[in-house]
Amino acid sequence: MTTASKAGTELSTETNSANQDDVKINLPSLPDAFSEESLLRMFESVDKEVKAEVPDVETEDGRKRIKSLAAKISKSKTALDTPMRDYLRILKTQPKELEKNARESKERFDKLRDELLAPLAEAQAWQDEKLAWLDGIPAWCASNPASTDLSALLVDVNEFVLDDIWTELLKKFKVSHEAAVTTLTVTLERIKLAEAQALELEELRRKQAAAEQAERDRKIADEAAANARAESEAKAQRDREAVDRRAAESRQREEDSKAAEQKAIRDAELAEQRRIDDAAAAAEQRKQDAIAAEERQAAAVKLAAENEAKRIAEQEAEQAKLAADREANKEHRITINRAALVDLIAAGVSEEDAKTVIRAIGRNEVRNIKIIY
Repeated sequence: MTTASKAGTELSTETNSANQDDVKINLPSLPDAFSEESLLRMFESVDKEVKAEVPDVETEDGRKRIKSLAAKISKSKTALDTPMRDYLRILKTQPKELEKNARESKERFDKLRDELLAPLAEAQAWQDEKLAWLDGIPAWCASNPASTDLSALLVDVNEFVLDDIWTELLKKFKVSHEAAVTTLTVTLERIKLAEAQALELEELRRKQAAAEQAERDRKIADEAAANARAESEAKAQRDREAVDRRAAESRQREEDSKAAEQKAIRDAELAEQRRIDDAAAAAEQRKQDAIAAEERQAAAVKLAAENEAKRIAEQEAEQAKLAADREANKEHRITINRAALVDLIAAGVSEEDAKTVIRAIGRNEVRNIKIIY
């Protein structure tokens, strides 16, 4: 055991502010100092000292005193927690109970500090909300809102009164308020100018669209007149072409009749030749189909043999995998059992008894207890 564990220990923390108190805690001999009873007594001492005062959150000194007491709670917590953590690293065989005491002691101090700071945070909440509102205005202005929205918000910001702001927050509020007013004013001027320019541009576009529509209407009228003249000339041309076409069609019909007779003779000759060719092609196709059928039968036999070989190989691989899994599971169970054996021996059980217990649990002979593999 270290020197610190043989004698009483005095811990102290110092703060930077003149109106904050030093924290001194006398610890009994270790490890008695870290017992739940001892830690609770030291917490109750700090708790009694802190709750003996009721600072006024409405005054600057009162708020400073609350923060000072909260810092004192944190320092007291650290003064107890740090040596416990050091001692915990030394006592490797009994860490769980000490860790529990350390955690509960830390939680008590944290809870006390939070309870002390809660009224301060509640009293300051509306100021934090207003400050966040002011700080968010520049980002909102960057989204190019409408001038009416900017004007309304500028009125709200200008009417915001800083008289009720706490003195320690007043400087930050003034900076945020000035930045909000400046950003709103500059953005409002820019948006108004942009809106005026947009209206002017829209009017120019309207006038240009009207002029373009008038020009399109004129062109449509001119085009309709030209189309009417062209249609009249085209109709006369179509009539002339129709007379010529009917004469040409009469001549063509006579030529087509003669050509049809010649074509009928040639078609009969070609049909006979195709019949002879089709018969020869059909015989050749039957021969090729027979060869293909034999080849497909041979391929099917080969594929069936390959599939059977593949099935046997997969079955053998599956059996090998199951054997490997069983071996791995066996090694895993041995590893878990060895770890349990080490823990039981560390807890004071003899090696033989520990083995007997593990075997009994493994065979489910001990009710309500099992080993998780």
